[in-house]
Amino acid sequence: MASTSSGPAIMRIPLELRHIIFEHATAGDTKPKNLFRHWFEKKEVEALVAHELATNPTGPTPIIVYPDYNEPDSDDELEGSGKEEDSENDSEEEDEDNEDEDDDMDEDELDDIEDDEDVIDNNDMDDDDELVDNIADDNQAVGHSQLPTMLNVQSAIATGDNMDVDSEEEQEQEQATVVQTADKAEAGTGPVVPAQIGDDSWTFDHHETDDDPITHDNEDEYLPNENYTTGNNDTTSVDGDATVVSGGSTIQAPPAPLAPPVQAPIPAPVVRPHHKWQHIPKFMRITHCPPPMGLLLTSKELSAQALTWFYDVAILRINATGSFAHTTMFEVSLTQITDAAFSPMENIRKIEIQFAWDSEWLRGTDGVWPELFEAMLRLRAMHVVSILHRAPHLQDILIIWHDSIMDNESTALKLEIIDMFDSLAANIKVEEYFLTPGEKPRRRSVQGRRRLEFQSILDGGMNFS
Repeated sequence: MASTSSGPAIMRIPLELRHIIFEHATAGDTKPKNLFRHWFEKKEVEALVAHELATNPTGPTPIIVYPDYNEPDSDDELEGSGKEEDSENDSEEEDEDNEDEDDDMDEDELDDIEDDEDVIDNNDMDDDDELVDNIADDNQAVGHSQLPTMLNVQSAIATGDNMDVDSEEEQEQEQATVVQTADKAEAGTGPVVPAQIGDDSWTFDHHETDDDPITHDNEDEYLPNENYTTGNNDTTSVDGDATVVSGGSTIQAPPAPLAPPVQAPIPAPVVRPHHKWQHIPKFMRITHCPPPMGLLLTSKELSAQALTWFYDVAILRINATGSFAHTTMFEVSLTQITDAAFSPMENIRKIEIQFAWDSEWLRGTDGVWPELFEAMLRLRAMHVVSILHRAPHLQDILIIWHDSIMDNESTALKLEIIDMFDSLAANIKVEEYFLTPGEKPRRRSVQGRRRLEFQSILDGGMNFS
């Protein structure tokens, strides 16, 4: 019996399976961590293309080139844990084992190579004996096989000689005809016609006779575009562009029209987004891509289920201290995402906010740098709170706090920052990670990258942009 239920077939499978389908359907070319970056790049490219078309509406269509997002993620700034696995010693031991194995393999390969050389030498000796026998047989066959070929070559040479003799006789006949034509021109019995042999043009002076035949040696004495005068002052042109008239006057034919120059096609402009957007994933990313448009347009009920699933699993992660020197970009980017149409802030339910600080390093610097860094931290925290106030469906907030030392002063700073989020109507959870006294942060850990960035800002002259 046929089913009478309406709607797509996907609605008749269990909800749990539909969620798995939703997750696979959201997989695309752009990874979730680069989703916001691509959004900013696409927005900038659209503005650049519109400006190019307005400036040159009849020009070629601009070519859009996006950066490669598949580079290895070596500096993952958004971490949920402060614990790092120490694998350097293991790597060194593996390298030593690999070196020992390489040495053993080299010795085995040398033995194999020596055995192969012995085999090659024996084979070469056998091949030399066979080669001598083959050469002796070939020499006997050459005496019989080359004879017809040599006869054919001699016959071809003889034929070529006969052809040369015939061509010389034809040239002499043509030269005699040219001389007779020149004599008639001197006597006035006929018009002066430029004599041509092959592709070359020739003219004669009235002093030339049959005793002085014209040869190709005279070709070098004349220039291609000169006019030559006969005994009757009639003019002929070597290139054939002039018309000869009795009395010595010459009328030049109009030159052939020149073809218009071929213009090279105008290259299409290349539009690329600014490289500054590569900093976006360092302080803002999302864990899942939204459902594709094709899935949302399947049916109204399926669209609602897909969006509900997405906002249940998607987590917006904000690194409040990421790219700490680029404060303006941090604030402007968060504001643009919030103000955009269909912004994820409208329906986002889960947010993680990370603060990575280094109180120990700041206390070791001279001057007023600790106070300046702490002031920048407060500004960033206040801006994040103002953005979260525009998320009406926000339910859970996870604050992750990293610091290099835990004492009364660092604890007071932490509580001051966390208390700013109490005005949000959401469940707030705090996770804390500190270094043990005397512990040095690993270079690739959250604390290690924080210290390197702070040092870079200090070395760059405290240039906050």
